[in-house]
Amino acid sequence: MKDTLIAGFSKIDITPDYPVSIIGYFNERISEGILDPLYSRIAAFEKDGKKVLFIEIDQCCLPKEDADAIKKEIAVDGKYEVEDIFISVTHIHTGPSLSDFYEARREEKYYKFLKDKILDAVRKTIPDKEVVLKISSKRYENLSYNRRWYMKDGKVVTNPPKKHPDRVKPEGEVDRELRVLVFENPDGGIEAIFANISNHSDTIGGNLISADWPGILEKTVLEKLNKNFPVFTLIAPQGNINHRDFDSSDPQAGYEEATRIGKAYADILMDSLKNLVKIKVDKIDSKIEEISVPPREVSEEEIENAKNIVEKYKDLEIKADKLESDDIFKGHPMVLKMFAQNLLDFVEKRRDFYTLPLQIVRLGEAVFFGIPGEPFVEIGLELMKIAKENFNYKMAMPVALANGYFGYIPLEESFERGGYEITASLANPLSRKTAKKIIETFRELLNKIK
Repeated sequence: MKDTLIAGFSKIDITPDYPVSIIGYFNERISEGILDPLYSRIAAFEKDGKKVLFIEIDQCCLPKEDADAIKKEIAVDGKYEVEDIFISVTHIHTGPSLSDFYEARREEKYYKFLKDKILDAVRKTIPDKEVVLKISSKRYENLSYNRRWYMKDGKVVTNPPKKHPDRVKPEGEVDRELRVLVFENPDGGIEAIFANISNHSDTIGGNLISADWPGILEKTVLEKLNKNFPVFTLIAPQGNINHRDFDSSDPQAGYEEATRIGKAYADILMDSLKNLVKIKVDKIDSKIEEISVPPREVSEEEIENAKNIVEKYKDLEIKADKLESDDIFKGHPMVLKMFAQNLLDFVEKRRDFYTLPLQIVRLGEAVFFGIPGEPFVEIGLELMKIAKENFNYKMAMPVALANGYFGYIPLEESFERGGYEITASLANPLSRKTAKKIIETFRELLNKIK
C-alpha cells in the first residue's frame, strides 16, 4: 500500500555487569553499580525492495571507526547497504567509555560485547509488520536552556553560576519542540516511537550506570500506556543546550533531576499522541555524503598564549578529580593549564582534514539528518526550516551524535566570543566553518532524495 511501510523493531539490554570506566567528565569514574539498565534499540524498514536500518545506543558517543565497523559487519550478509544504516546515541554521561576522554579510558571489552549484541539483534529484527506513520509535535516551556551566556564584559561563557549578577542574556536560541513519529500497526497499536528532543543527557553524575532522562522517558511512557515497545530518543542538536535554569538556585543534579525531566518529557509526548496526523510513505531512501573538513584554525597568538600558560603553571599537577563544573567559569589554574595543553597537543597531532559522514534518511514525508557530533541548536533549526519550507516535508528530525563523533559544532560567529565549546583539542577538532558546510551539504542531499 502507498501509505504503509514494512517494519520490525527490537530492544536489547546492553548494561555492563562489571565495573567500567564512565565517560563524560574530566575525572576518572569507575562504575560502582546500576541505577537503571542501558539499551540499544533497532528499527528495520522496507519499502519496494529498499531497506533502511536505525540503531540507537544508550551511550555518550560512538567513534566513527566503531560506527563504520558495525555498519560494515551488518552489510556483509547483503540485507543492508552501509549507507542505509543510521546509528545514533542518547549521549548519556553515565555509561561505559568507548573513547579515551580526559581520564576516562576506552572499554575495549565492552565495545566487543556491544557490537556482538547489536549484530545479533539486527539479524533477528526482521521487517515483517505493516505500519503506518503518524506525526505530532508539541512545544513546551522550561526543561531546556541555552547554556552560553553573554556577560557584562562582552564575552560569552558556558554554564555561568546560577543567578550570577554579571549575566546579560543567552547567546542563542532554544529548540523547545518535542517532535514525535509513531509507527502504528493496522489495528492502531503502537509498535515504536521516535522522539526528537534537543537537550543534553547529563543530569546525574556520580559512579552509577544509568540511561539518564531518555531511559526514564521511555519507562514512563510504557507504564502510562501499559505496553512494551522501543521509544527512541533521537537527540536533536544540543551543543549549546542543557537542562540548567540559570535563574533558579536549585542544584538540578542527581537521579531525582533525571526523573523530573524524563517524566516531564513523557507527559509532553503523551499529550502529543492526542493529535497524531498520518503521513504518506511513497518511498524510503538514505544517502551519506562524506565531507572533508579542515582542522580548527589556530592562530600563532593562541599558540603562544597556550605555551605561556603551560610554562606559568609548569609545577601545577592537574588533578581532574579536584575540579568542579564552576571551575571553568572561574578560570581555575588547572583548567587553564589543561585547555592550554589540549590546544598544543591538537596543534602537534591535528589531521590535515577530518572526514564527516552526513546522512539523510527519508521515510515518506519524514526526513532525518544525521550529524556526527554536537551541533549548536541553530543548525538543527535551520535544517528543519529548509526541509519543511523548501522541500515540503511534514516532519524533519535533525539528529546529533550520529555515525561518529567530532566534538562540538558551533556557529562560526561563536568562536570569537568564548566559552567551553570553542576550545581546540583532539576531541574538538573541526574548522570554524563546519556548521555552514553541514547545512549546505544537507541542502544538496535534500535535492538528491526529493
